[in-house]
Amino acid sequence: MAMATAKGARPLVLVAACAAVLALGGVWLFARDRGGAGLREGRWEIVLTDGAPAPKGASADGGAAARPARPPETTTECLTAESPAPRGGLPPGCQVWDAHAEGPHLRWRVHCTLGYQGDGVGSAEVRGDTLAGTFSLRMGSPMNRGPRTTLRKLTGRRLGPCE
Repeated sequence: MAMATAKGARPLVLVAACAAVLALGGVWLFARDRGGAGLREGRWEIVLTDGAPAPKGASADGGAAARPARPPETTTECLTAESPAPRGGLPPGCQVWDAHAEGPHLRWRVHCTLGYQGDGVGSAEVRGDTLAGTFSLRMGSPMNRGPRTTLRKLTGRRLGPCE
């Protein structure tokens, strides 16, 4: 008799296992779509912070040898599918080009021609109404000291529709 119950339970176990696999698959698809849906067009608040590491020899307590960090810079911009790259914080004479959105990933390049020549790249990942990324710009420096690379971190939050 116990053997008959075990045989009868096999289809039930199989049905339960299939249901669990389908449920987990649905949860995975839902989570993937929520996090990877891409840029929601609208007005975004973008905060740029200094992401450059301290130079060699800088003291850990931020003493005189450490380069002072720039204060955070906040801009409000309208980001769209045609113009997905944040432009705030760019030096004068710098233009964004090759900006595109691929799912949750934003990527762009910058070229500077006024004053010192330079090039940069930026990327950010969108998660619903927030984004986070980095921007790196390499420009010639004054007094022929060679090129200087600046790294900025950016975070953002969607405020609403573009006005």
